[in-house]
Amino acid sequence: MRAQLIAAGLVCALALGPRIAVAQDATADIEIVLRFANAVEEAYDLSRESGAAVLDSIPAPLVAEMRAAVRRIRTLDGEAPDFTTVSRNRKKSFASDSLLSTESAFERDTQFLKQFYALLAPDLEARTDARSSQVKDAVQAFQHAQLEVAHRQALQRLHAFEVKYGPGSPTLNVVEILENFWLQRYPPFKPGAHGPSPWEVVSLYSTTYLTTVQGEATFVSVVELGLRHYDFSYDPEVKTGLRSYLIPRYWTAAFVIGDGEDGALRMPFRRAPRFGGSLSWGDMKVAYLHGDDQGWRLLVSRQLQVLPHLF
Repeated sequence: MRAQLIAAGLVCALALGPRIAVAQDATADIEIVLRFANAVEEAYDLSRESGAAVLDSIPAPLVAEMRAAVRRIRTLDGEAPDFTTVSRNRKKSFASDSLLSTESAFERDTQFLKQFYALLAPDLEARTDARSSQVKDAVQAFQHAQLEVAHRQALQRLHAFEVKYGPGSPTLNVVEILENFWLQRYPPFKPGAHGPSPWEVVSLYSTTYLTTVQGEATFVSVVELGLRHYDFSYDPEVKTGLRSYLIPRYWTAAFVIGDGEDGALRMPFRRAPRFGGSLSWGDMKVAYLHGDDQGWRLLVSRQLQVLPHLF
């Protein structure tokens, strides 16, 4: 019984651990954003109390928009949202870990508050009292957190580019290069804020499939038309071991057309073709060609090109 309880506890820890970590990160982001919004409003109040000259260049509508932005951000702390917040459907991202990124539901408000604070900064920089120091610390903490998020997202984008286009990724032929270049303007092949699309079109003539005919190994050539999907969580440094097989760089699913006869460098459309499908898990490829009782074939291969950028 004790062993069962321990095992159940380990399973729960593994399942809930990542979610708890994400929730903790989201809570920290909320605190940073809230402190920043309150600090901007506090900076304006400090300047107004001292009659700072910088206020002469800030019109009343700008001040009203600043206070409205602060109120909207305070909905993160349970304050009832105003009509603008509800109409923008911002509550969907309140508890996410993207509050400091450009995809944040409050990005427009935080950008406005940064610009508003820049108008007050000359007055605040000259102050050394405790309230002013707290304001400057909150603003600096927000800016530093945004830089960290931007740096992390830039590394994630670079990693995605490395997985899809770096050493070890499949070499495209001329047809695939032209197809994928043209399709980049349309979803789901269009690049986004997080980097390249994980999808790619496959159109290739493969000459490296192997099968057995009457106990002898024989090469079979086929045309493959399908899609390839890259896993951007893949670590290019992991080249051996169980993990390299369980989490491949990419997988592919394709429609296959083969010649009616076995043999290398056969043209699938020259005589009655055979049809089937293929799957790849990383570099390992398996295909099936449907035929009569003697004509069906199970094929195996690896992802490679005999002539670079051709086939």
